[in-house]
Amino acid sequence: MPTIYTKGETIEIPFPKKAFNYYLKKNNLKSEKNLNDVNIFFIIKNCYKDFKKGILSLDDFSSIGGYFFGKLKPSSKSSKFGSVLLDIGELNFYIRNTESESKFSELSDFLSSIDEFFESYE
Repeated sequence: MPTIYTKGETIEIPFPKKAFNYYLKKNNLKSEKNLNDVNIFFIIKNCYKDFKKGILSLDDFSSIGGYFFGKLKPSSKSSKFGSVLLDIGELNFYIRNTESESKFSELSDFLSSIDEFFESYE
């Protein structure tokens, strides 16, 4: 369960197991044991499309992205894809914990980077 530490507050965000399992099945994976960098890419791309449509919440999208970052091969974590997954995984933190002056520019930068990455694979 992801935990977000804000000024004087701790927020526990439950991992979206039901949504996660839905995306595994949608990508013909029987379990997360079958995950690799390639199918992680296709799953998170589907998650991003659903996030943009409002089907997947920001917290669920962020939780799944953060989980997938941890599942990448070590050599992939420093790649552009690894950077995008890390950005996705940090969205729910930045929406709650960044000073109001910089919050929107940080989020805008993250979302622009994520959007540009996935648009390059359309």
